[in-house]
Amino acid sequence: MNEDHVDRMIKDYLNSIARILPDSFETDDMLEEIRAHILESLSDKVANHPATDRVELAQDVLDSLGDPEDIATEWGKAQYPDDDEEDGESKLLRIVLKQIVALVVIVVAAWFISTLPDSIVDFWTAFGVLLIFMIAEYFLRSWQKSESSRIEADVERKR
Repeated sequence: MNEDHVDRMIKDYLNSIARILPDSFETDDMLEEIRAHILESLSDKVANHPATDRVELAQDVLDSLGDPEDIATEWGKAQYPDDDEEDGESKLLRIVLKQIVALVVIVVAAWFISTLPDSIVDFWTAFGVLLIFMIAEYFLRSWQKSESSRIEADVERKR
């Protein structure tokens, strides 16, 4: 019974974090790392305090990690650093440089694809397809960043 209760506590804690964060591979990886940390800390506590109730030890571990909302907020900041700290000129320069590097990579990749033996794709077709991927990736990252900001605002409002 105690073991089931401890598993439920851990699952509820991780679900509280997961509800705040976007559904992504990064979130799944982070949750798995937290789960491993919780289980490792719990086994250490059980080894050091075998007479103490396992539920109490699990609660100590979860309390030491902190509030799930705080973890989610901190993870969001780590994933998407604040651009507010950057002034407008350096932010624009960073964006332009990233796009120039992406275009260079696209040109090289399109050239490589078009020069492959028996290639049915010419340079401009490969360039166009890769350019569409670059634009889609830019908008996807922008959307993820705005979602992260929205999540942080929701967490702050709940406090």
